[in-house]
Amino acid sequence: MTDPETSAALRRMVREVLAEVLPRDAAPAVAAAPAADDDVRRVHVRDDHDLADLVIQVLNLAEDPARAADLRAGRIRFRLADASGTGAPSGPEPLVVDRGAVTERLIQRAAREERPLHIGPRAVLTPLARDRARALGVDIQRRETQ
Repeated sequence: MTDPETSAALRRMVREVLAEVLPRDAAPAVAAAPAADDDVRRVHVRDDHDLADLVIQVLNLAEDPARAADLRAGRIRFRLADASGTGAPSGPEPLVVDRGAVTERLIQRAAREERPLHIGPRAVLTPLARDRARALGVDIQRRETQ
């Protein structure tokens, strides 16, 4: 659970990064509710590491001109995955990989199904899969025991 000061500080940092990444002439997108074709991504921002992952995700999206335009127009949005502050799990059941390689294809499946990914101690996350997970906003959690 974050206090209001920490939450406000995180918001300020994200605004500063977005101001640096997006062109200055980009008009802010204001919409009450996402349209059917909008891309709404659930994100967890519990600490500085999660915030850094979010910023990297936005930077990766901004590299593609079409996705940057979607960001500016508000067609790609971010929502907190657990806004209740209770820490209780929410959302769909995670994909679980206990051993073997976690590949880009599995990350794309998790993103398409909007499911988090839980990997066991004997699973290996490839660098390409890690990068794809950041770009697509897939939450990956490593489990210590099986």
